[in-house]
Amino acid sequence: MIPKGSQRAGGQQLATHLSNEFDNYRVVVAQVRGAVAQDLHGAFAEWSATAQGTRCRKYLYSLSVNPDPEQGPLTREQYLDFIDRAEEKLAQQLCIRIRSEEATPDRLTAMRQLLQARPGDCAVTLHVVIPDESETVIAVSAVRGVRPDETLRRDLDALFGRVVSELAL
Repeated sequence: MIPKGSQRAGGQQLATHLSNEFDNYRVVVAQVRGAVAQDLHGAFAEWSATAQGTRCRKYLYSLSVNPDPEQGPLTREQYLDFIDRAEEKLAQQLCIRIRSEEATPDRLTAMRQLLQARPGDCAVTLHVVIPDESETVIAVSAVRGVRPDETLRRDLDALFGRVVSELAL
């Protein structure tokens, strides 16, 4: 695989380019995470709106992955595995977003144990949401850092019975 990454703005132009079957050999949107919208244009518009509330100018990280001719063709599974490993390696923060009523002592203790069992370099933030009122972001200081692999994210999601974990680059 030949990866090429860049930080950029211009989400709508990128969404149009990525969706363009004329310039791209094959277009498959495997997954959209971290947005309500499940299409590229909608998700990129959400992220642009979030960035406008900050000083962030280049709010997207784009990773292009092309096959290496010397390696030969890869299966879809190999390709997706490469993307997962790149995401884990590039992740700078694991965000855990829960509703205030989910923040029981037992669940928070179990969450801390899950995080401490996977030490690494990725920072952890806990977002506690009171619906229709506020969101409080807490840096989890009890954990110096985690290795945010798929197993950890799956275990956190299972603990709360829904998707609560997200990697931020």
